[in-house]
Amino acid sequence: MFAPQTAYTQFFAFDNSFDGFEDSTMACTDYIDVSDNGERTPIAATLSTPPDSVLSMQFDDASEGAPESVSSRTSWDTLDHASDDENEMPESVDHKLSAHWEERNEKIIKDPYQYVASMPGKEIRRQLMKAFNHWFQVDEYSSDIIAETVTMMHNASLLIDDIQDNTKLRRGLPCAHEVYGIAQTINSANYVYFEAQQKLLNLPNWPEAMKIFNEEMINLHRGQGMELYWRDTVQPPSEADYLQMISNKTGGLFRLILRLLQSMSPINLEVSKLVDVIGLIFQILDDLKNVCDEKMAAQKGFFDDLTEGKFSYPIAHTVWSDSPEKDHVLDLLKLRSEDTAIKNDAAMSLERAGSLAHTRRVLETLNKRARILMDQVAAPNPLLEGLLDKLVDGLNGCGGPVQM
Repeated sequence: MFAPQTAYTQFFAFDNSFDGFEDSTMACTDYIDVSDNGERTPIAATLSTPPDSVLSMQFDDASEGAPESVSSRTSWDTLDHASDDENEMPESVDHKLSAHWEERNEKIIKDPYQYVASMPGKEIRRQLMKAFNHWFQVDEYSSDIIAETVTMMHNASLLIDDIQDNTKLRRGLPCAHEVYGIAQTINSANYVYFEAQQKLLNLPNWPEAMKIFNEEMINLHRGQGMELYWRDTVQPPSEADYLQMISNKTGGLFRLILRLLQSMSPINLEVSKLVDVIGLIFQILDDLKNVCDEKMAAQKGFFDDLTEGKFSYPIAHTVWSDSPEKDHVLDLLKLRSEDTAIKNDAAMSLERAGSLAHTRRVLETLNKRARILMDQVAAPNPLLEGLLDKLVDGLNGCGGPVQM
């Protein structure tokens, strides 16, 4: 007797030696406990089934012996009583195991990505691509693919960055992992990485494009990995190591834009050094604004680099310069505090150490270097000059630490 009001699940496994299909059957036996004293009663079942399958049946135990029907939810009875006409088997295994991917499922796994992608941003990478394409003149179809690939890559990387940095706000809104959870956000980011890569298959030179994509993805993860290592071990990088990290992490996406455009263009221009300098300007300016810019403080939180324990350029400089403020800044960095008073204290220490002023001078030097490199290119590029002007204008709001 089957115990009343209990559903049992029986698994039937068929090995590869099973040659029959339409007229073949196989019996298998398993045991379940059905009595109060723990005695085990065999259950036998005979099924007609295709090879290489593992089928799960859920028995309704309202009757004695082998059940006469199975759960309507699984509808296995359509297999047991199938006709010769395949069109009369709407609930067949083949139907249920269809490889069709439904749009509603696509939306579910991409919701964290779409959330961050919908936030208004600076669109620096799209502007940079448009500026570089002023030189390389890649056709609209290919340039749109490149732009979409880079945008997807960037937004997906933000999802991962925010988790790794334990960031709370992104562009003034709660980060995706705060809304959708860490696991789903990681999966969404990784999924979009591969979607972005797959878009490159639409380019006529897709093998070269895929190679470029993989190389810069490696560089990006190298840079991110070193930054995380310094942070988590509280080991300050040297200035040379820090600049190499920026070149890999921030410069990686900038180079991806440039190299993909170059691969599609008959125009031969060597501007990779310029791209590296622009990457340095972009990241070091971001580090400075994290301490000094009121708008960034409103969008991301004031001096969140300190909360993350990150060796930003100004913080690292305090260590490099062996300032009297060095030990105090390192102690505050280890706290990873969200306390505004502690952040103000750290920001003033950077100011007293001369690190904020030094960072501004470095940015001014890099700006001059970028202009020299641009002048060395035969063809002028007003779009790139305008973008660089816009970046450097960010220095105007960085006269000193934000007072919160």
